[in-house]
Amino acid sequence: MPRTGTTSLSIGLTKMGFKTCHCVFNDKLYDKADAFADTPIFADYKELSLRFPDAKFIYTERPANTWIKSFMRVYPYFAMDLQLEDTAERIITKKAYEKVFGAIHFNKHLLIDQFLAHQSEVREYFEGSKQLLPISINDPLAFNKVNGFLELDDLNGSFPQVNAGMQVKGWDEWNHPNKMPSL
Repeated sequence: MPRTGTTSLSIGLTKMGFKTCHCVFNDKLYDKADAFADTPIFADYKELSLRFPDAKFIYTERPANTWIKSFMRVYPYFAMDLQLEDTAERIITKKAYEKVFGAIHFNKHLLIDQFLAHQSEVREYFEGSKQLLPISINDPLAFNKVNGFLELDDLNGSFPQVNAGMQVKGWDEWNHPNKMPSL
């Protein structure tokens, strides 16, 4: 889900050696990268789990009360951007947001309800499966949990804290050979 640490996760995955795409606005990227985050993954996880049955899903979580504060700080600007001329990026983003949140709106209580419903739906969908790791990026053990989940050698590290507050450009500013484009 947006504003739950997907950029921090993406940066961490590049450091772990995965070709990582934060947001996927071109279907061909699924064949070129190893890891994907954010849009439209949070909306299309069911379809992606069927398309890639051996895939593992890391679901970044945070408490609803801190999520809504973060989301509402950037969402008005984001919603205005979505009203501009359609591009591949905007079309995919609109579809993802409408799939999870319904129409683009600013009803705080409804957004929280939809956020919590999404968390429940994801957990229920993967229940009994070893395909899902729910984590909080702020958990000091998150990096180790991801290493174990992905069956990697023990790597020391932590996830960077990026995109706090009004920041949204953490991925754009990140340079790494494993960073993949979104388009």
